[in-house]
Amino acid sequence: MGSFTPTEAQVFLAETRVAVLSIPRPDKAPMSSPVWFAYEVGGDIEFIIAETTWKRRLLQLGTPVTITTHDDRWPYRWVSADCVVADIRPREHVDVLRIAQRYLGLTAGEAYAHTRTWPGVCVRLRPQRWLGENFAGTELVADEGSPASRGN
Repeated sequence: MGSFTPTEAQVFLAETRVAVLSIPRPDKAPMSSPVWFAYEVGGDIEFIIAETTWKRRLLQLGTPVTITTHDDRWPYRWVSADCVVADIRPREHVDVLRIAQRYLGLTAGEAYAHTRTWPGVCVRLRPQRWLGENFAGTELVADEGSPASRGN
């Protein structure tokens, strides 16, 4: 098991998978919620949310957040990025389309994007610190019948 380098963590995050966004809340545990996102190595992370959600109420410019994603197949891997909210702007159809097509493909992504007519925003996160682990290359062998052995 080894830690990802910052570059390896960015490459992993750029792969298409659902992430969990954690946002601080006053006097409560952080709010954590799954998000679809767009990311390219070396860039910022973007996601879309509705204007009327708790996530939107909690997010302001400069808010520190964490975004985490993982691969639950053996060998397990995960990445977490500590970020700051760098921009919040009204979302455009092209924003929804770009993210939807990343997860659903061109045709289904376009169909999905056309159903998202609610008022929303595009949030851009600037990564500040990368953490991650990669179980690949370890000498660990999962026991027969364990969740890890069924992942291969």
